[in-house]
Parts: sequence; C-alpha cells; structure tokens
Amino acid sequence: MTVESMRHIPQDDVLQIGLSLLKNMGERMHSSSQGLRLFRTFNLAMLMTNLFFILANLAHVEGPAYIKTTECALTICHAIFKYSLFIYYKNDIEKLLDDMKSFWNAEEFDAKFCFEVKVLYKNIKFAQVYYLATGLSCIAMYFLKPVINENNRFLFQCWTFTHSFELETLVLACQYYFWIVLFPVVFGYDSLYFSYCVHVIIQLRLLNRKFVVMTGNVTINEIGECIRHHQLILSIFARMKKVYFWMLLFHYFVTLITGCSQLYVILLGTTDRADLIATVIYTSGLLVQFAYYSFPVEEIVFELKNLSNSIYMSSWYEKELPIQRILLFVMTKAQRQKYLSAGGIIDINIDAFGSVRIHTNATKM
Repeated sequence: MTVESMRHIPQDDVLQIGLSLLKNMGERMHSSSQGLRLFRTFNLAMLMTNLFFILANLAHVEGPAYIKTTECALTICHAIFKYSLFIYYKNDIEKLLDDMKSFWNAEEFDAKFCFEVKVLYKNIKFAQVYYLATGLSCIAMYFLKPVINENNRFLFQCWTFTHSFELETLVLACQYYFWIVLFPVVFGYDSLYFSYCVHVIIQLRLLNRKFVVMTGNVTINEIGECIRHHQLILSIFARMKKVYFWMLLFHYFVTLITGCSQLYVILLGTTDRADLIATVIYTSGLLVQFAYYSFPVEEIVFELKNLSNSIYMSSWYEKELPIQRILLFVMTKAQRQKYLSAGGIIDINIDAFGSVRIHTNATKM
C-alpha cells in the first residue's frame, strides 16, 4: 500500500485511533524496512524473555500463586500471538483498508440518514476512548504494583534463579517494557478491527437504504452498482474471516480461562489490595475486549441478512422480470451468511460472549 492510497482515510476517521497506536510501534501501513524488522525481532525477544522467567516460576509455586503465574503467562502469550498475527497478516489488513476507496459516501444520501451515520461515528469514537481508558487504567495499576506492595518487586509472578540485583532489575525493566509494547500493539490491533467492522456496518446500511428507496423505474446499471457493492462487502467479510480466524479462537479461550481463574483467586481472598484492584480491572478489560470482537460481527451478519428484507420492502414488484430475478438471487445470497469463526470451533457473536459470561458466573457460584 502506498502513501497515496492511504490519503482517502480522513484524519477524523475512527480508523485513525488504531492506525496512530500502531504507528507508535513503527507499524505504518505503507512502509516496511530492515529497521522495522529488527525492531520487531527485538520486541518479540523481550516478550519471550518475560515469558521465560514467568514459566520458570511455575516450578516453585502452588495454589493461588500457581494460578496467578499461569495468568501472567497467558497475558504474555496474548501479546506475542496478537503481535505475530498482525505481522503475518499485515498485507491482508492493508488490502482491507485499501478497499475503503470503493466505499460509498454517506453524505450522498438523504440528510436524516446522513445525520444518523454521523451520530453512530461519534458514539463509536466515545466507545474507543472508553476502551483505551480502561486499558490504560489496567496498565497504570500494574505499573504501580511495586510501589503499593513493597513485598512484591515485580509486575508479574516470576522466578529469577538468583537474588542478583542486576538480574532482577533487568527482569523488572523487561516487564515494564512489555506493557509499553502491549498497549499500542494489542489496543491498536483491536481498534483497527472494531473500526473496520463499523465501516462495513455503515456500508451495509447504506446498501439497505438504497434498496428500500429504489423506485420501479430503476435501471439495470443501478442494480448492477448495488450488486457490485454487495459483492465487495461479501469479499471483505470473507477476508476478515481469514485474517482473524486463529486470533478469535485464542481470544475466546484466553478470556474464558483467565476470567474464571481470576474470579476463583478473588473468591479465595488470598490476594493483597494492589493485586485485587489490578485483577478486577484486568478481568473487566478482558470482557470488554472480547465484547469488542463479538458485538460488531453480530451486527454485520444482521445487516447482511436484513438485506433480503430491504429488497422485499422495496418496489420490487414494479420492476422488470430480469431485474426481479437478479434481486431474488441477492435475497437468497443475503440469507446465507455465517459469523466469523474462532478456529472453526465456535462462531464469534453475542452467544459466544454470553457463554464466556455464563462460565465466569458459574465459577463465581
């Protein structure tokens, strides 16, 4: 993707939040260099170093401390997995962004509908700011853990093999660096996904609107334009299934396992005040993060299926027979939609989010 191809994204677009966060990690959508590859290698090496010292602690703890150490390892794996997937699928993500050049402009529709779109974008920006604020609150609590709890010098449960001051300082520095890397990588990746889902939802609503207001004297060229736009959206959704296939599976199980284990540790009552506050914020952040992935997909599939209803509510009976046949094909295609799949095991939607909540509440009971 070239610099010119990215200029179609306005500066106030909801995508800019995710793009800006990723830029802080050198991950510009139009460039790749030897320096960036070295920086990626360094970041992954730092993450793996954190994981090594955390896993070493599993052989020296038991009970709640063992659970907490496992959660720390999952947190590191979360960042490693998401960072690696972003690097691997970066070209596909760039192509998805590049497809925005073919998106319809909401301002070309009626004023009322255009106003509704602007209100939606405003609400989405507020949701993104809230999501980032929740993440920063969680990170701030982990940054302050050594200050609040003097008995625990580290941000994560870990084992340093010796009581060397130099080694412990290095491990602590690696843990602080992890959170500096995690915020732009994880939250930028999530924000990009969420923002793009919002754009797809808007495009589907525009397409639905166009079919609803379509008059009886519509031409075959106008129908063709709508079908091409529908095919573009279906193509985008199919590529999103590929890009987020494994990440969604990992996200589902991390949220489920971590949520249950965190509540179990809280109910045991063995955590100190700093850990308790950090645990509550972290668990809430995980649920918000999974909702970030579940709810937009539910809305996309709803809008795709609603396309058949929009066509039915239009003046399709006033159109010529060849056009009616084309519309019938679009209606049939619209009714055969599937959700994004998490590794081919579970569909990511509101039901998936509900299953995580149910299992978490069951643990609490």
